[in-house]
Amino acid sequence: MNYLHRLPSYFAWFAFCALIGCSEKKDLPGPVKISIHDPYLYKTIRVFAYKSLDQVDLAYPKIDAGGNVSMKFTLRRPTFAFIQLGDKYSEVYLAAKTDIMVSGDEDAPEKPLHFSGHGGDLSNYLAHSALITEQIKAKSGNYITQLEPPAFLQRYDSLKAALTHFCDAYIDSLHPSADIADLLKKKNDLKLLALALEYTYTLQTKALSAESGVKKFILPDRLQQAIKDIPFDPVFLKLGIFDYQMILLMYLHTKIYSPICFQDASVKPKYIESKADLELKNGDYPAEVKEYLIALNVNHWLNTTGITPSVDSILASFKNTYSDSKHLPALQKSYDDWLTITPGKMAPDIAGTTIDGMPVSLRDLSGKER
Repeated sequence: MNYLHRLPSYFAWFAFCALIGCSEKKDLPGPVKISIHDPYLYKTIRVFAYKSLDQVDLAYPKIDAGGNVSMKFTLRRPTFAFIQLGDKYSEVYLAAKTDIMVSGDEDAPEKPLHFSGHGGDLSNYLAHSALITEQIKAKSGNYITQLEPPAFLQRYDSLKAALTHFCDAYIDSLHPSADIADLLKKKNDLKLLALALEYTYTLQTKALSAESGVKKFILPDRLQQAIKDIPFDPVFLKLGIFDYQMILLMYLHTKIYSPICFQDASVKPKYIESKADLELKNGDYPAEVKEYLIALNVNHWLNTTGITPSVDSILASFKNTYSDSKHLPALQKSYDDWLTITPGKMAPDIAGTTIDGMPVSLRDLSGKER
């Protein structure tokens, strides 16, 4: 596996690029600066995090008098986020006094973004960890979630071994703080759990759509063990860990929605959201996680079935229970987005090109016959 053969060069590179390692001091609110190398090569430059059911831009690019492009903002607490340059995305870890330069090679799409400066070493680790993950998931052109269970588990074990080895090598080479080292190990566990839940959901979906009409589902023992314990930890939400948010979404599908469907194969979608809402309200979760799960359920059905009496009901219930929830703006956005495409509403202005290459939009066609 070539990604493991390159470990020594990866970490020699990280050590060379890292001006300052991870601090042993407690993270406090403070400024963050992200500078972009050769910014004019990219049509899109973004830094965003997954917060409150949605992507949230943390800052916008600004150009100084010298033509340099950077994004500056203040963080109240450390967070995982994503940086996008053109078509490339990379996960980053941002904390007070992070000051990194980001560069990418548009002519080499297989190469991850490169980070230098204060905090750059950790973001380089995340970028290469993601690269290893995708290489193993898509090995030999067969994506991991499309494999049969024995082959999936073999690939899963390979990924677990590779991520563990890569993480250990990073820790041994750059000696991050104990808190950061522990967080990276937990993050690997979350990545693997998210994958196991995603695969479980794939198997459940196949079983529910079986033409035979017989709704049976038996999960292999290894997978049952892999998804047995879901960590309901508000800290992972606060850190904006995308894999953890995927875990909670897959938890809804595999542990809430699918069992409802297996219990009654004739159940209609309008009953699923209400039953799920009640089960979540009665569930034993930390308060912040419970609020998130209930909001996630509402948001899922707003985006799936749209505004129905049952969805309206669970949305109203959420608003009544969590009147000052930070998730309300995202729910209102999903609600408003659906309203724009309901019967009797003005359609959004969609633009495109004709077969002759001419620009056209719905606004241009308004009032015209075919």
